[in-house]
Amino acid sequence: RVPPISKAAIEVFQLSCNPDSDVKQLAAAVQRDPALITDVLRLANSSYFNPAGKKTTSLDQAVVRLGQKRVGELALTLAAFASVTQE
Repeated sequence: RVPPISKAAIEVFQLSCNPDSDVKQLAAAVQRDPALITDVLRLANSSYFNPAGKKTTSLDQAVVRLGQKRVGELALTLAAFASVTQE
């Protein structure tokens, strides 16, 4: 059985795979899911992606820091994990 994935997560993933999409479109799609906003910002501000320690609260900057592909993968992973833990 395949767990249900949120429409917002699917949209973020599709945008991340589309070479014509830009950072602003992807950040706008991320904003539709509050949990995803938190996780994208948390990961972008982690010591791995932010070794200089300069914190960001901008989703645009966080998407650039992580990369579009990684944000799309993160969206699907978090949505799948959330649906599995609810069951």
